[in-house]
Amino acid sequence: TPVPPYSLKQVLGYDLSWYTTYFTQSVNQNPTLFQPVGGMDAIVEAFKARVGRLIRYQSIVTHIDNLPDGVRIAYRNKEGGVESLEADFAVCTIPATVLRDIPNNFSSETQKAIASTPYNSAFKLAFQTRRRFWEEDHAIYGGISWTTPQGIEQIWYPSYGYHRKKGVILGSYLFGAEGFDRETSLRFAAMSPPERLEAAITLGEQVHPGYREELESGVSRAWSEVPFQEGGWPSRAPVEALKKPDGAIYFAGDHTSGLSGWQEGSALAALATVNAIHERVMA
Repeated sequence: TPVPPYSLKQVLGYDLSWYTTYFTQSVNQNPTLFQPVGGMDAIVEAFKARVGRLIRYQSIVTHIDNLPDGVRIAYRNKEGGVESLEADFAVCTIPATVLRDIPNNFSSETQKAIASTPYNSAFKLAFQTRRRFWEEDHAIYGGISWTTPQGIEQIWYPSYGYHRKKGVILGSYLFGAEGFDRETSLRFAAMSPPERLEAAITLGEQVHPGYREELESGVSRAWSEVPFQEGGWPSRAPVEALKKPDGAIYFAGDHTSGLSGWQEGSALAALATVNAIHERVMA
């Protein structure tokens, strides 16, 4: 149904910040972005199918040491016992938020880089809805509704499953990065799960009146509260220091790339690390 266009005065009257204005044109956000069938964890499942036999699950690294001719990694297994592995090289992908508290014999330069890598406090919350009201009532097919600061920040509409009976809507996404909504993200992180849902519903009602009646259930995740992660992604990463090996220990992960927070950054860092080890061995 055609609707009358907004006047220039109406458009300029909105609080279009510098970030929301060019968001979809930035280097790592511009369309079209693709996603694997079945969700992003399909990538993890594909790796698991190939190398799952090599993975030690529920094993917590307790010590990392360079040796004169290799490395030793100590860890606590799922039964609670302590074991260790020795190898020619190690590739460490542990987030800096966790790595800084694991005993090691890294150089002072490496330890300083790890300790000085700040992570944001990313937060997400999603609802399952009884019907796809954004499509039925508003003809919204994907995209984002930006809200005023200090609230839920963004509502994301799914770009799949059009006209199915039900749907999942992202009721809040707070980057938690410096200069954005870090305090709001930490405030949501400190709430209990039911309190988070209630706060997001109350604020969502301001965007979509009747929002509460459309929601069936919800789930939230505050990355600053996730064990073995303790944050979203680096807001400022000293990637140059972590691109270099410390003895026989190499570092990889999105925090060692120019695309922190993205799986592509992790993949690029992994390739760079594998190539670096290969070149070192061949030399």
